[in-house]
Amino acid sequence: MPKASGAKTGLARRAWLVLAVTVVVAAAAAAAGWFMSARTTDEAVGSGREYAVTELRVRDRTFKLQIADSPEKQQLGLGKRESLRPDDGMVFIYTDEAQRCFWMKDMRFAIDIIWLDKQKEIVHIGPDIRPETYPKTFCPDKSAQYVVELSSGMAARTGLRAGQPLEF
Repeated sequence: MPKASGAKTGLARRAWLVLAVTVVVAAAAAAAGWFMSARTTDEAVGSGREYAVTELRVRDRTFKLQIADSPEKQQLGLGKRESLRPDDGMVFIYTDEAQRCFWMKDMRFAIDIIWLDKQKEIVHIGPDIRPETYPKTFCPDKSAQYVVELSSGMAARTGLRAGQPLEF
């Protein structure tokens, strides 16, 4: 009789062990899923690169801008993406003011390109620049240290204009 009781105790311990391992694995999977979903909100879709994010507020609208602050990120820009949500965009941050020319290589949708000087004042707006313009380049007459890309039509819809300061 004691052996039968010991066998039941051994089975009960194994069941508890299996249950405990299952709970730990499920918790780890849930945590990993949360972490990955949090990462992808700040990651370029399909690029495999992580981007820091900043917000641009224009009147009553807030844009979530991915920060392109390295040559690799700046070269890719929004290229190879299928689309851009209306309240998303990208800001290119350079260390100095210079002539900043952009083209639509690997782009699949139209965008507005907004060039800003070192004080973050708009020096030029290129509205509704389309993928089929590639390989044409778009350059403002003035130097720029920052360049913002938004969905096509957003510059006009939010009333952006040359000389206007932006904060991000």
